[in-house]
Amino acid sequence: IEDEVDKIEKATIEYGFDYEGGYFRRAYDAFSHPVGDSTCEEGKIYIEPQGFCTLAGIGKEKGLGKKAIAACKEYLLDDWGMEILYPPYSHCHVELGEISSYPQGVKENGAVFNHNNPWMVLAMAYEGDKEGAFDLYRRNAPAYIEEHSDIHRTEPYVYSQMIAGRASLSYGQ
Repeated sequence: IEDEVDKIEKATIEYGFDYEGGYFRRAYDAFSHPVGDSTCEEGKIYIEPQGFCTLAGIGKEKGLGKKAIAACKEYLLDDWGMEILYPPYSHCHVELGEISSYPQGVKENGAVFNHNNPWMVLAMAYEGDKEGAFDLYRRNAPAYIEEHSDIHRTEPYVYSQMIAGRASLSYGQ
């Protein structure tokens, strides 16, 4: 089984890491176009592969996880956590499906999704960025943002599914 794991790691390093952007690609679409790549006009970077690949230790000896975390901080970090992708899609992409059908900064199209932010907290801790991990945790944990309940429009103890991202007209809600 270790041979298969090595094959996956090598393939991910070769085909799944965007060396120009400094982060892991999300996927390739049915037409073999990269999704979540520095060559994309919209949806250049997605949060999920950064956390998952870093936690899996893919390219750790090459520093790929540290690079991916740095890219997340540069592109995805906002006041409330890390957005799911950047920049959001401005129109629907049939080849990508539902993700591009939401308004910019809402749900899968650029909001802070509170179920994948903990993956990044763990990835940051795994790479030794303890202060960054705790900072990210504090940005959307109800105990630390209670004074912003009026913006979020939720009870202060609610851990919402998502918080509207920077591109939304309702940023922070």
